[in-house]
Amino acid sequence: MKVDKKSLFLGISLRAIFTVVIFLSFGDANTDFSFQIGDNIRGDLKKDINVSIEKTIENGIEKVMVLVNASGDVLKEDVEEELNRVFKENNINKDDPSINIDININS
Repeated sequence: MKVDKKSLFLGISLRAIFTVVIFLSFGDANTDFSFQIGDNIRGDLKKDINVSIEKTIENGIEKVMVLVNASGDVLKEDVEEELNRVFKENNINKDDPSINIDININS
């Protein structure tokens, strides 16, 4: 059985063009293609930092317990930045010796 290369190429080309025309004619399709080698340079890293503050008074002395749970692509600098923001927002002196800070980072 002899296969003519021109007919084979013409058939494959027409099928590809027909498929593209069909896809384009059936509507607006949003496609997203992503390819990455190495570090993420786009900056869309997933970061989740939860800070909870518990203030208690024992024998007239106020004690502050700060619990930080972080997950994802979180760096130490990210946690420190978030702690500084929370401390400033709640008027807490981070150098106070009655503050106990517990940091948990899960990758």
